[in-house]
Amino acid sequence: MVSPRVGVELYDKDKPPVFILVDRGTGERCVIPAKAANESTIRLLLANRQQESLTVYTDGFRAYEPLDEDDAFSREYVVHGDG
Repeated sequence: MVSPRVGVELYDKDKPPVFILVDRGTGERCVIPAKAANESTIRLLLANRQQESLTVYTDGFRAYEPLDEDDAFSREYVVHGDG
């Protein structure tokens, strides 16, 4: 039996992805649980928040790589396995 990959297949048996939007000027935070951790989810979350320059902080999950080519915001990321 092959076990599902963590964070990929079984939402109900896994830790759901959580996105946190922070206004660095005011410190206001918005915590948003999601069903998927992918590029589309991030684009939906940022759709109405493009009045100012945005920086998206993610982990090194490959599904986020297309965000690097978007001119609407910059992306910074951490690769957890790099210590």
